[in-house]
Amino acid sequence: MDLSTSVDFWSELDADVLRCLVERHGEMTPAEIGRDLGISEGAVCSILGMLVEAGRVRICSVEGIV
Repeated sequence: MDLSTSVDFWSELDADVLRCLVERHGEMTPAEIGRDLGISEGAVCSILGMLVEAGRVRICSVEGIV
């Protein structure tokens, strides 16, 4: 696999996730993002984690289920 193709793939996924958040004003669950993009909730969580580490997004709400 060409490294530039791999980087482009991840860059596109990052951009897609960010676009989803902007379109919904940042209020989405990973499951909702995954459904919109056709990827798993786990994949979205991984991408969000990388975006947080890069300082591109901030997670502001966590809700507990009792």
